[in-house]
Amino acid sequence: MELVLLPRKEFEFILSPTEKIEGKHGTWSTKRLCDKKGWSILEFMVRFSDTEKLTLDDMCQLLLCAVEYKWRKDKKGSFPYTDIDACEWLEEMGGFGSEDWNKLLNHFASDLEEKKNQPETVS
Repeated sequence: MELVLLPRKEFEFILSPTEKIEGKHGTWSTKRLCDKKGWSILEFMVRFSDTEKLTLDDMCQLLLCAVEYKWRKDKKGSFPYTDIDACEWLEEMGGFGSEDWNKLLNHFASDLEEKKNQPETVS
């Protein structure tokens, strides 16, 4: 599997020359994850700022929510993926803590770092 990082926190898992899975992490996928896990936004932020607090299910659900966002946004019908698929994607990336996993997490958080370094505009 090849991980492709795209602008605006989008990504692709290239599984084969004819099969790819698209995803995007953003407000909706964060909301979806918080709804599934019963978290407040603060709990989400605390968990993802300290990866020692993350469970394997947290990581799998994060991937599923990002892929579900893109699937539903593109109106492809009922969402076909499960935690089994998410675990396989994670394994294909090299597992938790792998270089690709860390690149993906950093990609999800990239706009936060960019915004910290930009001057604030007030109208």
